[in-house]
Amino acid sequence: HYIIRSTTDTLGGGKIIEAHAKRLRRRQPGILENLKVKEEGSLDEVILSLLTAKQPDEAKGLIAGSQLPADTVNPVIEDLVKSGGIVTIGQGESRLLMTAAGWDGVVKTAGSFLQEYHKKFPLRPGMPREELRNKLKMGSAGAAVLQKLVASGAVTEEGTDIRLTSFQIQLSKAQQANIDAFLDSLVKNPYQPPADLIPEPDLLNLLAAQGKVVKVAEGIVFGASAYYEMVNIITGHLKTNGKVTLAEARDLLHTSRKYAQSFMEHLDGRKITRRVGDDRILISG
Repeated sequence: HYIIRSTTDTLGGGKIIEAHAKRLRRRQPGILENLKVKEEGSLDEVILSLLTAKQPDEAKGLIAGSQLPADTVNPVIEDLVKSGGIVTIGQGESRLLMTAAGWDGVVKTAGSFLQEYHKKFPLRPGMPREELRNKLKMGSAGAAVLQKLVASGAVTEEGTDIRLTSFQIQLSKAQQANIDAFLDSLVKNPYQPPADLIPEPDLLNLLAAQGKVVKVAEGIVFGASAYYEMVNIITGHLKTNGKVTLAEARDLLHTSRKYAQSFMEHLDGRKITRRVGDDRILISG
């Protein structure tokens, strides 16, 4: 409560509802309703109103906004959590709080972004995690919000991608035929795979994500079984002999110089081997 006085008279008075508010626009229903709740509402309503205005927020933020003691506000927050009026994100003192309606809005927004992504990229397993986090615009709370979305079952995480739980990649008959022909060509020519049947990038990435192929260079893709056999051949030779030349690698792999060179450069890139002059030596494996 406050009183305004001049040097001689009492001019008026009133009640401060929000002591730390930014400048508010007049006659906006949402703002007026919020102030009314703070003036006349129960403590439950006040806490939910504060959280609606700024969410997600920590408990200490709600306590500061209510201008009431922590031991008065904390039990109200916990009761609202138990009743479902408030949703928690994370654990411990740094956990974040949102109203149930606010959280439902996040779930719907994330679902909308993912639905749009699946429609645009039907052959991709999901949206990259960081892309979705940026789209949600939750700032420093983004990682915790994504974790909550996954834990609640609202979305599904696979590796670094996130998808709608209901989403499944559906291949057309033509796409499936393309994949079958490509994989069959890798079986027939495991160490010199033809480049003319390599499918479109999204289909190729799908096969790589499924562990069926390994791309070592542009236009050079090996079947997974052949690739790991080749890795074992080279690393086994290096463990026994200490070094290998490109010509030796070509002969060991029963392939051409073109494929041997791309494969050895790939192993260099993976830090399995290192080139020293005309030789390769083993780093790991």
